[in-house]
Amino acid sequence: MGPQDAIFATEDDITLVEDPGDEPDWEDIDDHVADHSSQHFPHIPKTNSMDCPFVLVVDTSGIHHLPLLMCNCQGGEKNIAEALASGLLASTFKDIRTVFTSTCLDDFRFANLECKTSAYQFYQLLKRRTNPANPMGVPNRYAEFRRASREWRHLKKMKLHGFSHSARSPGVGDLALFCPACPQPGINIPEDHNTADDRLVLHLHGMSTAKAWNSVLYTRSFVTDGNFSANHLKQKHPGDDIWLLQGQGMITGVERYKEHLKVAMEKYTV
Repeated sequence: MGPQDAIFATEDDITLVEDPGDEPDWEDIDDHVADHSSQHFPHIPKTNSMDCPFVLVVDTSGIHHLPLLMCNCQGGEKNIAEALASGLLASTFKDIRTVFTSTCLDDFRFANLECKTSAYQFYQLLKRRTNPANPMGVPNRYAEFRRASREWRHLKKMKLHGFSHSARSPGVGDLALFCPACPQPGINIPEDHNTADDRLVLHLHGMSTAKAWNSVLYTRSFVTDGNFSANHLKQKHPGDDIWLLQGQGMITGVERYKEHLKVAMEKYTV
C-alpha cells in the first residue's frame, strides 16, 4: 500500500507497534480501595522497655503513640489530675489510653470561634497531618475529641471566673459573663428606678408624675428572629446527654426550666 492509498486504509490494515519501554507483564486494572480504618498502627508495642504503656497523644502536630510515665510517689494514684497538670486532658477518668494536649484543644477552640471550624473538620485536619498518604489509617478518636473539647471549655470557664484553685462550687449565675448593656440596678440604672425624682421628670419631659416617665424610660421587651431559633428541637438520646452546668451560666437549670414549663402559657403572634 503506497502513500497515496493511506487515506483508504481500514482499521484492520493498521498494526499497533508496542512501545519498547512498556512492561508487557503489567496491565491496567481497577484499583481496590481497602478500608484501613481498623489498622491502627499495629506495629506499635503496648509497652516500652521500662514497661511504660503507650498512649495515644492528640496534638496540633498530629496524632502520636508515646509511652506514658506516671509518678509512683505518694499521691501517684491521681493520674488524671497529674496528666492535666502537665497539659494533657485524658479522654476517660478511669484508665488513660488517649490524651489531648492543651495546645490542641486551645487551637480548636479558637478555630471554632474565629473560623467556624467544626470538630469533624479539625480532626480530619489532624488525621491528614499525621498521615497524608493514608489518613484513614489514623486512629479515630473523633467522639473522644468532641467530649474532651466540651470538658476543656468548661474548665476554661471555671478558671475565667476564679474557680480553678477554689474548693467552693459556683452558684447560680456565677459563670455568666457580665453584660453592661443589660439593666443592672445600682450599676447602670438607679436603685430607685421605679420611684424617680419628680423634679428630674418635670425638667426633662414635663410630665406631671414620675410613674408616667418611668413607663417610658424603663421598659422590658423581648425580641426574636431566625438567629435565635432552635434547629435541634428534640434529641435522639436525651438520656445520654450530660449537663456540665445547671444554671451557673447563661442558661437556666433543667429542673427550674421544667417548673417554668408547668405554668408557662404559650401565646402565638401574627
